[in-house]
Amino acid sequence: AIRTSFVHSSFSGAVLEDAHLSGADFSRALLDGAVLRQADLESAVLREASLRDADLRGASLRSCDCAGSDLSGAYLWKADISFASFEHAVVTSRTVMENGRYGSPEWARRHQAVFDETVALGASPEKMSVPSPLPVNKIEQRIEYGVALDESGSLPYDIYQFRLLKKSVRSWNRMREEQPGAGIRLAGVDVSRKMLDSANLQDADLQNALFRDTDLSYALLMRSDLRNADFREADLTQADLSGADLRGAYLWRANLSWAVLDGVVVDRSTVLDTGHNATAQWAEEHKAVFHEGI
Repeated sequence: AIRTSFVHSSFSGAVLEDAHLSGADFSRALLDGAVLRQADLESAVLREASLRDADLRGASLRSCDCAGSDLSGAYLWKADISFASFEHAVVTSRTVMENGRYGSPEWARRHQAVFDETVALGASPEKMSVPSPLPVNKIEQRIEYGVALDESGSLPYDIYQFRLLKKSVRSWNRMREEQPGAGIRLAGVDVSRKMLDSANLQDADLQNALFRDTDLSYALLMRSDLRNADFREADLTQADLSGADLRGAYLWRANLSWAVLDGVVVDRSTVLDTGHNATAQWAEEHKAVFHEGI
């Protein structure tokens, strides 16, 4: 069979979501940051291709030849890698594997890949500013759900709420149902690359929170304080953000498909999914509120 050839081609940052690319030859191609969610790459050739920070969530890599490819920071959650070859492919502690876990030496050994230990977990400094250290919580054992902020010293978030959210969305949502009046204080938390789909985060303090590459599909974020939150490359498909405060938020390359944006507050410092700053015209088109500010 004749393969479609993209050998040595550059697709950096390209949006190829749901693309039918089965059998295509991407040998030594540049696919850094490409969006390949749900793409059909069955039996494709990705030998020595650069897939750094590529989004391959839910993609079909069945029988795909990924030998020698660079998967540093790639996101393969729920991808089908049945019968795929990863011989000498590079994975790191920033790579999210098909099982939702970060890349590890064990995974690399099982797939004859190479684990690069020189790459630290988290975003590279050239792509993202490092947030200021959070204040030390000296009384964390005394903080309970819903304790008012003025009763908890300088702690910017509720440590118990943070741990519960990271542990289980199901348990988190059950807590929200059982304690509807509890104040949600998660300002400054880092939940990047977490699976928070359908999480109930409405009416929450989420200022400066990090949601990079986080799955927030179907999440409830109504009326939440999301000022200066980082949603870079987050999945907000069908999320409800109505009435949320997005002033200063960063949404570059976030997936806002079918998201509810009625009444969200934006200003000139809000960076949209397109990479452009929010404008009064954008707000009008999306039934949002544009805050002029100073």
